[in-house]
Amino acid sequence: MVVGPGVVGSATARRLLHHAELADLVVVGRHGGDDVLDRAGILVLSLGAPARRGLWRPRVWRTAAAAPPGAERGFDVAVLACPPPHRRLAEEAVAEGVHVVSLSQSAEDVGALLDLDGPAREAGCTVAVGAGLSPGLDGLLARRAARHLAGIRDVRVTAWPGRGRPEDGRDGALMLLERAFPQARVVVRHRSPTRSAGVAVKIRGEGVDGAHQSRGGTATGAPGEVAAEAAVWLAAGRCRAGAGSLADLVADPTAFLAPLERSGMRVSGPPGRARASTR
Repeated sequence: MVVGPGVVGSATARRLLHHAELADLVVVGRHGGDDVLDRAGILVLSLGAPARRGLWRPRVWRTAAAAPPGAERGFDVAVLACPPPHRRLAEEAVAEGVHVVSLSQSAEDVGALLDLDGPAREAGCTVAVGAGLSPGLDGLLARRAARHLAGIRDVRVTAWPGRGRPEDGRDGALMLLERAFPQARVVVRHRSPTRSAGVAVKIRGEGVDGAHQSRGGTATGAPGEVAAEAAVWLAAGRCRAGAGSLADLVADPTAFLAPLERSGMRVSGPPGRARASTR
């Protein structure tokens, strides 16, 4: 299920359609409604089967497996690509044992979603918080680079949106990165919009020989592609139960990045390369 048929939600839904494991894809408008020609209905018409228009009705999900043919079916994952806040929607989904992927960038919303860690663990499901480019892929790029260092001093992120102005989300990205790398100083900067959204990450620390080194990586593409891949990982049970960022939840960043690269996302910064750092 994708909640929010905007630019990011549309990109998420289109990428999900390319996964062979997908059996059902429901697109939901932020406030529901039955008009087939609303934004969600128009997106479904452009996507084709198995996409369909749906409503946000979490109470029916738990019993959907035993429902008669034609009744509302259950869902494995709810991708929240609508404007924040996401806490209430995520809480309702977790209560029904449904995984959640949130693209919210708001610091307040990020904090509220992280508070669902306990309920999500009890329900055996996962809440992926900030699963876009930044926050989201920035933490995975940093995590991949950090594997080749004995210690980390700095994590620096520069992010830029593909269209429109940046959302009030830079504090959300900072919060998640500081949580993932508590020993490092974290700096997050947002540039003006460009044609393609992207994120660049640079970390500095010490190598196994004690020498100062810097490593990094960049990625350009649609945030919705990251959210879709996160949904696939959650549905397959590849992330632990609980709430956290992608850097917290994904054990193998390289494996997560590989299908994104194959689908056209530009990811640079091979893990085998390093640069000496003077500080």
